[in-house]
Amino acid sequence: MIELVLFFMFCAGLLFFIIFEYKKNHQKKIEEKRLINFTLTPKGTIILFDLHDVVFESDWPKVFALLNKRKDKWWLLIRFIRPLLLFYAAVLFYTQGSWNEFVHFLRKRFPHLMQYIPLFKDILNQQKPIKQTIAIIKDLKKKGYRVDVASNIGSLFLIHLESTFPEIFANFDYVKIISGDGDSLLKKPNLEFFRTYIATFNSDGKHIVFIDNFLPSVKAAQKLGIIGIHFQDPKQLKDQLTKLGILP
Repeated sequence: MIELVLFFMFCAGLLFFIIFEYKKNHQKKIEEKRLINFTLTPKGTIILFDLHDVVFESDWPKVFALLNKRKDKWWLLIRFIRPLLLFYAAVLFYTQGSWNEFVHFLRKRFPHLMQYIPLFKDILNQQKPIKQTIAIIKDLKKKGYRVDVASNIGSLFLIHLESTFPEIFANFDYVKIISGDGDSLLKKPNLEFFRTYIATFNSDGKHIVFIDNFLPSVKAAQKLGIIGIHFQDPKQLKDQLTKLGILP
């Protein structure tokens, strides 16, 4: 039994490693196109950030500590090692899926695991700031740029993040998150998500620079005339903002 559990753990770890490496090394980078006819200025530009894996990242030591405290941790491991569940979790991870989608899938395919929803929430809430990105955001604010958020985060997780890191969210002017549920769920990279953001938060027609680690979301934003930066790491982000004339 132990050998079987270890084998499934290895397979799950290998699957997530392959996905991570694919995202890191094989997605095409998006180069920003700086238009000759205008300059990006603090008064006329909005810098729009994604949250997960751009501003915040999972705090894995806290996740492991959380699980290690549970007396039923080995039983949980056995219950969660299900190929379909692991596959769907990997798909959501890669496609920036939402919490709403995960709960809907769990309720439909694994209703007996719904009792662990509070645990799943606790795991997802274990986040830590990416310090270099926070430094960039603070530099943007000092220069007078408006900084907004466009994320697929749900309202409950947003409230938790805001209460845990109020000093970080103090830098953001507006926050756009998912809305609706089920088939009516509105999230990135849906074009309507960006249209709603523009109609609600950019009625005065400022230029928008959108930063996201998920390439399809960047491409979707570009279709609406938004300048896109495909986030790789803070250093690359700073270089791209410098090329746009936003940072020195």
